[in-house]
Amino acid sequence: IRWESYHWPCFFDTYEQFLRIDSLYLKINYMRFLYTCYLFLFTHSIALAQVSAYCDFDERYHSDATYSEQVQKILDNVPKYNFEERAIIEIPVVVHIVYRLEEDNISDEQVFEQIEILNEAFNGQALTNAHIPSEFLQSVATVNFKFCLANTDPDGNLVTGITRKEVEIINIGSLDRIYYDAQGGVDAWDTDRYINIWVAETNKDIIGKASFPGIGPEEEQGIVMDVQYFGGPNSLNYDDRYLGGKSLIHEMGHYFGLQHLWGSTVSDCASDDGIEDTPVTGTTYVNSCQLNGVSCGSVDMTGNYMMYSSDDCLHYFTKGQRILMRDVLAMYRNGLRNTNITCTLVEEGSEKLDFKLVKRGAHGLVFDVDGQVLGTALEANLYDLTGKLIWSN
Repeated sequence: IRWESYHWPCFFDTYEQFLRIDSLYLKINYMRFLYTCYLFLFTHSIALAQVSAYCDFDERYHSDATYSEQVQKILDNVPKYNFEERAIIEIPVVVHIVYRLEEDNISDEQVFEQIEILNEAFNGQALTNAHIPSEFLQSVATVNFKFCLANTDPDGNLVTGITRKEVEIINIGSLDRIYYDAQGGVDAWDTDRYINIWVAETNKDIIGKASFPGIGPEEEQGIVMDVQYFGGPNSLNYDDRYLGGKSLIHEMGHYFGLQHLWGSTVSDCASDDGIEDTPVTGTTYVNSCQLNGVSCGSVDMTGNYMMYSSDDCLHYFTKGQRILMRDVLAMYRNGLRNTNITCTLVEEGSEKLDFKLVKRGAHGLVFDVDGQVLGTALEANLYDLTGKLIWSN
C-alpha cells in the first residue's frame, strides 16, 4: 500500500489509525497531505465567503406570494404587445453613489465603464458566434435598449446623471433605508421616468438586487448594486469571477421581468422561466464557466445573462427574453420611453446651447453654437450616450 493512493487524508478520524503501519514514509506523507487538506478547506471557505448571494430574486419569490403571482401575470400577458421589436429605445439612468468609505466614492469613469458594458450587452456589440454554442445560435437576440446617464433632473436642472452622498450607516446597501433621504439614504428620482441605480456597500450579502415590475413601492423601484461589483475590467479588482461588470446586466434583466433560467426551484426540472427558447435548467452554475454544461436532459444555456455563471461565461439574451423585456417596458415601465429627458452628459450649472455640426473639414470638425462658429475661446467636449468622452478641442 502506498500513501499516495489516498487523496483525502482528512477523511480519517485520528492519526492513531496509521500507527499500525510502521513506516516513517507514511507518517510524514500523512502529515503533509493533512496540511494540504486543511489548507484547501480553509481557502475554499474564504472564497465562498466573498459574497453570500448573487441576488435576492429567488428568496423573495419564495417568501412573498405576490412575487410568484406577478411573475405568472407577466408571463400570461406575453407577447401581447411585442411593439417596435427592432427599434432602439433610449432609457435614462441616474446612478446614486452612496458611500461611507472614501474608497467607495467611485469615479465618474467607473460609472461610464459600467454603463458602456450594460449597453454592449443589450445591443450585442461584443457578441460573436464564438460565444454561442451551436444549439443556441438561432435563439440569441439583441434587446435594443440603450441606457444613458440623464442630463436633466426631475426639476429640470442640468446634471451629470450621477449623484453622490456620504453616509455613516454601515452596509446601507443591504437596508431599505438606502431608498430614503430622511433615513440616511438617497431618494429616488421619479421612478416612472428614470432607472435609479444605488451603488453602496452591502457587506457582501448580495451582489445586487432589482425591483420586479409591478411589485413594491414606487420610491423603491430600481436596482441596488454592491460597490465592489459595479464597474468593469478597468476598475474592478475584488472578485476574479465578476470583473467583467456583468452583474448589473443580470439585475437589469430582473428589473424588466426576467426570471432565472431554472425558474422557481433549482434542481427541479419541472420548473423553468416560462420562456420557450431558454432550455429547462436544473442548476445555477454559480461561480463557474461550463460552456457545455448539461442538466434536465439537454445542454444548458450557461452563457445567458440570467444564469449565475462567472462573468467570462455570460454573453447573451434570447429572442423570447427580448420580447418579454420590451413588453414589460410597455406594460409596466412605459414612462421610461415616453420621456423628454435628454441623455447628453453635461457639467452641473452649464448653460444649454443650440449646438450642431456644420461640416467635417480637412482640419477637423466645425460646429455652430447659438448661431456662431465655435472659436478657440470656447472649450467643447463631446460625449456619447453612455457619457464616455469621444472628442475634445
